[in-house]
Amino acid sequence: MFKSRVHVMPFGNQVDLILNSAINTMADKVYLLVDGKNTNPKKVSGIKKISRELENNNISVLIINHEKDSTLTMRTIRQIIESEIDNEIYINVSSGTQIQAIAGYQSACYYKNSQNIHVYECDGQTDDKSTNESASSGIREISIIPVPSLSFEQIQALKLIVKNQKMKKTNLANELTKTSILKTNPGLGNERQVNVTSMNQNIINPLQNSGLIKTSKVGRSQIVEATEQGINTAIFLGHPVSLPENTSTPGISSCGLGGMN
Repeated sequence: MFKSRVHVMPFGNQVDLILNSAINTMADKVYLLVDGKNTNPKKVSGIKKISRELENNNISVLIINHEKDSTLTMRTIRQIIESEIDNEIYINVSSGTQIQAIAGYQSACYYKNSQNIHVYECDGQTDDKSTNESASSGIREISIIPVPSLSFEQIQALKLIVKNQKMKKTNLANELTKTSILKTNPGLGNERQVNVTSMNQNIINPLQNSGLIKTSKVGRSQIVEATEQGINTAIFLGHPVSLPENTSTPGISSCGLGGMN
């Protein structure tokens, strides 16, 4: 059965992030998410340009008006996913705002058991670095961002680990217990040990198996810290952190998307 390549792309200043990624990856359809309240002539002109260029490349375009609110954006994206669930769906988290990126990522996480939903980012670069314009002149790479199957408790624990950089397991268990993220089981013996055991089974092990954290032993203490992938995941889930300058996101050559060759 033929599956269409459907892209979900928030509209932003970087028009080429939409055009190039859709054209270069041979998209069949693009859902362009547009702020319905924005009537700026420059924005309207950009939308028309995108529609014209994509249609000239035999890519159908559907303009979806929505408000730039994380909850409403998630609802919009999930409605699109539901309507295209039998096709290959690619969610662009680079072409719009951070709110839209987070909403796109979280929408994909909701369909954690679906193999046909992908999240990707475009790394654009400008030719003239002396300008402050946010418009980009080209695509340097497109990277598939893994969408891990995370529970609410695992997401909150990951954010906490990233915030603290490194944590002792006992301290992490205490913090998670204070905020009721980790449920206590009174009457089951040493409460502290019970909490750590429960955390290992339900939070630490799944995060480690997903490649989001790593553990080590320093003296008698068990230490947990986020991996680069874990930091990236926390960013897309709304945690305000930035990667160190010497880190990079693994790319896929020739602007190729997994499963699209």
